[in-house]
Amino acid sequence: MKYTAKINQATTQLWHNLQESKRRLATPRAMIDFETRCDIDIKKSGAFVYSNHESCEVLMMSYCLTNEPQDTKLWTFDQPPPQELLDFVARGNQLNAFNSYFEFCIWQNVCVPKLNWVELTGMQQILDVGDKCKALALPSNLEDAAQSMDIANLKDTRGKALIRKFCQPKRNGEYNNPLSLSNSVDWETFKTYCIRDTKAQLELDNILPDLSPKEQLVAWFTDELNWRGLHVDTYAAQAALELSDKIKVKYNAEASKLSGRLFEKCTQRAKVKQWLKGKGVVMPDMQAPTIAKWLRKDNLPSTVRRMLELYQITGSTSVAKYKAMLLMTDPKTRRVHELLNYHKARTGRWGGKGIQIQNFPRPTLPKSTNYGDVLTLIKRGKVSAIEKFAKQAKVTPMVVLVSALRSCITPVWENEFKSADYSAIEARVLLWVAQDQRALDIFRRGEDLYLDMASGIYNIPVEKLSKDSPERFMGKTAILGCGYGVGGAAFAKQVEDMSRVKLSLVEAKSTVTKYRQRFPKVVQLWRDMEKLAVHCVRTGRATSHDTGVTFYMDRFGSKSFLMCKLPSGHTLGYPNPKLRTADTSWSDKKSELTYEGLDSYTHKWTNLKTYGGKLVENIVQAIARDLLVYGMLLLDAVGYNIIMSVHDEVVSEDDEEFGSLEELEALLCHLPKWAVDMPVASEGWVGDRYRK
Repeated sequence: MKYTAKINQATTQLWHNLQESKRRLATPRAMIDFETRCDIDIKKSGAFVYSNHESCEVLMMSYCLTNEPQDTKLWTFDQPPPQELLDFVARGNQLNAFNSYFEFCIWQNVCVPKLNWVELTGMQQILDVGDKCKALALPSNLEDAAQSMDIANLKDTRGKALIRKFCQPKRNGEYNNPLSLSNSVDWETFKTYCIRDTKAQLELDNILPDLSPKEQLVAWFTDELNWRGLHVDTYAAQAALELSDKIKVKYNAEASKLSGRLFEKCTQRAKVKQWLKGKGVVMPDMQAPTIAKWLRKDNLPSTVRRMLELYQITGSTSVAKYKAMLLMTDPKTRRVHELLNYHKARTGRWGGKGIQIQNFPRPTLPKSTNYGDVLTLIKRGKVSAIEKFAKQAKVTPMVVLVSALRSCITPVWENEFKSADYSAIEARVLLWVAQDQRALDIFRRGEDLYLDMASGIYNIPVEKLSKDSPERFMGKTAILGCGYGVGGAAFAKQVEDMSRVKLSLVEAKSTVTKYRQRFPKVVQLWRDMEKLAVHCVRTGRATSHDTGVTFYMDRFGSKSFLMCKLPSGHTLGYPNPKLRTADTSWSDKKSELTYEGLDSYTHKWTNLKTYGGKLVENIVQAIARDLLVYGMLLLDAVGYNIIMSVHDEVVSEDDEEFGSLEELEALLCHLPKWAVDMPVASEGWVGDRYRK
């Protein structure tokens, strides 16, 4: 194998990193919690830019050296340095915090240069209680996490008002003086609040298990990526923002004139709807999908069509990401930080932070577009030039700006991006867990699983189909949409949302049925996993599947958890699982599994239900994540400067002479021992601007 020596080097270094993780997890730790103030808004700038701002300063810090809440102490800015804590750190011991990235930024960027405190040796010298919560699928903020675990030292709800008073500037730019007599009562309350926060953190830390040494490496690696950040072409971002303002002014003026001056801006939605109603068009709402759906109609009056086009153009919110990009960019290095949120999903997958690069809209310009030329056009700042280009590309001017978002992310001089993305990784993992060797062999032979599915749907021999066959679309849609127990109606909605193709309910049900007939082992997997999980909750006994997935019960504090251990050793948590009797669609009753979690629609902590297909989805996505993490840690171990991950993609920013795309893909696709027979593949690119 061409890269055997490099892979051996990476795995050896990763083993040493794992030993260091074990050592640090066994090292004494001190809990800390800072309260700070700064002229800029941390929610808009992020912790890195906030902590590097000249106005940023520490007001107080509560800390505890013993892990016993009653031993918590307080240091304030008007006191001598907390020498016992500094000595503790200097001896190589660990710090601990809730949302430790913020504490790390404050310590390194404020306390070290401004207060002459001892410097931390790196991100690995601080642990995060919040990461422990997220790894168990508990709330990711301290107040809700403490409440969900029924701890005694709940976070003081008065804190928000006190933070506004002492940590945020007043309208005149000045701060309330914490040492003035008039503020003495609130200042003392604020100190109590700070101490109570640390006590709550300590109690959570003592109740919850530490991350495994492997997971701790992932958590540190996440913070390291957030610290490295991405380089931004700020000139292009600023020009795009200014150009979007010019476009909105022009098109709002046209819309106002078309309405007979009924409104001045398209943001006046009620009046826009009123005008449309006067033209005989009653809109159910003015959301983007609804507008797009109406614009696809052939019989719209020309004035109505133009008004909807103007509303669509001026209402684009994605261009606001340029503003977020500029606010979060460090003015000294032009790098934007804090892109990833560790274990945001139950499966362990990263979530987005900051500029939310995971949610950047897909570019819709022609594939042949040279985005360097597009940014040059944007920097000229002429609306007429963008309109001309947009007309040629058959899109709106705002679509041009939105499509160029990714291109504003660039490597620094003499560096390049190397990027690789796993190919159909969820489909591969699902079939691997289901032990469907027929389907896995299709991947192993380098053939197209989507064509295999299309053959089953349309009863056409697979050798008569090709990647250009129209039938492949439905084969791909079925593979991507039917793997987790979806029904006909839900599948039809998925297809319409993803591709604007409308299936009849009969067509959708037929496709779902043919998927299940094609992959019976996947269907059996749904049943097996639900049966194992339900049996585990009912009896309290561990249950295992022959693929290496194990369910078992555990208890932390007063809360029970259904745990799902994956072949990698990574565990998923389902807090407070319960069984209830539920009716089925076939007029029978069954045991339904519920657990506590965050409702994705209401954003409230509540009881959620799950089932076999959903459990399999969690397991598959978690295993795919474990493969991605393993590959990224190998790349990092041999010096690739990984800067981000977007879904199943890895991006590295390196000197043009360092490594190669082929080597990066070889390391990314190198499998751990527990998955050596899984057929994985990737596709990559090298370039000087980020792209999709």
